[in-house]
Amino acid sequence: MREQVGLTNKNEIIVKKECKDCYNNMEREEAILKLFEKSDDAFLIIEDNVLIKWNEAALKMMKKAVLKSNTKFNLTKFSPKLQPGDEPSAKKEKELIKKAAKKGYNRFEWVLYNSKNEDFFVEVTIYCGEDKEKSLLYMIIRDVNLEKKNKLLLEWQKNEIIQKSEEIETQSDEIESQKEEIETQRDLAEKQRDEITSRKKALTDSIRYASRIQSALLPESESFSKIFSDYFIYYQPKDIVSGDFYWISTIDNQTILAVADCTGHGVPGAFMSILGMEYLNEIVNNLGIMQPDRILNNMRGRIIKTMGQTGKINEPQDGMDITLVLIDLENYTLQYAGAFNPLFIIRNNNLSEIKADRMPVGVHAKIVKPFTNRGIQIKADDSIYLFTDGYQDQFGWRSDRKFSLNNFRELLLSVQNVPMKAQKLLLENNLKNWMGDVEQTDDVLVVGLRI
Repeated sequence: MREQVGLTNKNEIIVKKECKDCYNNMEREEAILKLFEKSDDAFLIIEDNVLIKWNEAALKMMKKAVLKSNTKFNLTKFSPKLQPGDEPSAKKEKELIKKAAKKGYNRFEWVLYNSKNEDFFVEVTIYCGEDKEKSLLYMIIRDVNLEKKNKLLLEWQKNEIIQKSEEIETQSDEIESQKEEIETQRDLAEKQRDEITSRKKALTDSIRYASRIQSALLPESESFSKIFSDYFIYYQPKDIVSGDFYWISTIDNQTILAVADCTGHGVPGAFMSILGMEYLNEIVNNLGIMQPDRILNNMRGRIIKTMGQTGKINEPQDGMDITLVLIDLENYTLQYAGAFNPLFIIRNNNLSEIKADRMPVGVHAKIVKPFTNRGIQIKADDSIYLFTDGYQDQFGWRSDRKFSLNNFRELLLSVQNVPMKAQKLLLENNLKNWMGDVEQTDDVLVVGLRI
């Protein structure tokens, strides 16, 4: 099924500096500016300390003065003389821009004036272009005033509670008379706390060791770079270890790539992910099975046998959702089989979604049904995306809802004019802006390839 989706400006997207050919002309600057056209974040382009372009949000945020093109620009003009910590704004701005120029990137907190000359907090992100003949800065300013004030309010309330507690402890004759009993209880509580801390550390150390084992089993970047010149891997576990994993193998100029989401996350999910990688090594590299549907059928049998699954009610339904492709770059063909997880192919700004079978790799009501193998002709410059459901299932801080698969489709379509590694940065920053301070709910894994 082929679905056409236009360029979206609903999501906040942040641009990272890339190769010289990507952002050194007006067309690219207009394209980048368009990404921020509907954003709540202010976006400005500054060349040799002169403001040349900005979005509507920048005008609303900096009401104290009118932004004018081809004029000198600095944050200090819109800021109080001193930043938090009594540091002069002008001096601090020079140091932060110098740091950005050195690293190519810098993100920091800043205080601006609003239209009423009141302070408000923002988060400033600066990316530096790579043009050696001129200084080019991309500046993104996000309003974090409410978040910052809430944190300061909580800190003040905490200090108030501590102060009241100290007053009560000082003034209470009853507490004084029970001091010995309280001290005994305190000693017991400290002993229990120390025991809990010790056990927690031992458990955390074990999990971190498991994480090193899991990381060692994941493919190294060289396994991808030998085959694909333009790709990214966006891998962000919810916990120390992850239930998501990716796997790659090349045999006789044919590459098999898998992206999987195992049951659960954390330690249980990591255990299943290690089993999944071992099964793929055995089935593909040792048995020589290359056809995606046959690989999934074989994996399903191994998981059912290993986990002792019989399909009974209330029995653990351990397994995995997976996207698995066989890519032949000599003949420009792709074979695909999937368990719940679809495959996205974008060609000429049109997105095609290749549907997966609605069953996991594991015990299921449709266990007797084999997985489906789909053959697809691919072309140069096609963008291919394999992913788990973690990205679209993250909740946003502005509303108690998930990002959604539709928004994920639109986001991928909107970043097609930049290389894959830049796409990864855009996806990361978009998800950060979407989630805010909301806790991550699932592992996130997206793999992008450009043929």
